Amino acid sequence: MAPSKLAWSAALLSWVIAVPLWFVGKFFLVIAHEGGHALLFKLFFRRLTSVRFDRYGGGVTTPTAKAPWLFDILITMAGYLGPSMFGLFGAWLLVRGQTTMVLWASMAFLVLMLFAVLGAVVVLGVISAFSRPVTTLIVIRHAEKVIDPNNADPDLSPAGQARAQELVRMFGDAGIKAIYATQWKRTQQTVKPLADRLGLPINQVNSKNTAELLNQIRSQHAGEMVFIAGHNSTVPEIVAALGGPTFPTIPESEYDHLYIVTVYRTGKAKVVKMKYGSLSPVPAPSPSPSPAPSPTR
Repeated sequence: MAPSKLAWSAALLSWVIAVPLWFVGKFFLVIAHEGGHALLFKLFFRRLTSVRFDRYGGGVTTPTAKAPWLFDILITMAGYLGPSMFGLFGAWLLVRGQTTMVLWASMAFLVLMLFAVLGAVVVLGVISAFSRPVTTLIVIRHAEKVIDPNNADPDLSPAGQARAQELVRMFGDAGIKAIYATQWKRTQQTVKPLADRLGLPINQVNSKNTAELLNQIRSQHAGEMVFIAGHNSTVPEIVAALGGPTFPTIPESEYDHLYIVTVYRTGKAKVVKMKYGSLSPVPAPSPSPSPAPSPTR
């Protein structure tokens, strides 16, 4: 390939990856800069505590003891001469007529930068995934309610109050950090004994706004254990939205379902479904219709 075409190719590739090149190139310059400081420290004093770099493109070289002022000036200048060595080497090659070598070196450097960007993305993704804390959510349907067709917001029945006390026995020392219920009294009364035992407020979220509930948990309670009281239709919806399997709507007569959802660092969830307290009565199967009498033959 002619040098002019190679130059255009290098320029085009530089334009395409200008932004990642800037970020990665900045880190190379910082390494060269701090390397210049560290090299003279070791040559003159052989005492160096550390050389550190941060994710934002900064760095610091920490000596064991402060150098005399004259050496301090030389060491400071060495840090700024370090990055210039790359340019001086390229200029030396150009003066000697090694244009093709400079262009090939530029292409190799750009490819190296590209792989460095890809590697950095992968590493940061892994670090980000494993730095997320594990969140545990205990999700239940409210306890038994008073059956009153004329009351849209009934209280708990005596059986429901007993079930609410059972939650105190089971989870009073579990390490729960937050409690959520809906706007209806039956969910609030279900978690009130547990909230009183733990000294926690009951956070109310509209029963139709599962997305808002999950947003609050993810932003305010990541890595914690959270207790949620919902309804027979919203509990499966919450579990599925957290990454668990899709469960059917809880039958109207059943109040003993309990789901423990563990959301791992990778975003995947594991669900344990169990029963608690007094078992809800299983509805009797409806009788099968009697077969029609066979015609007389």
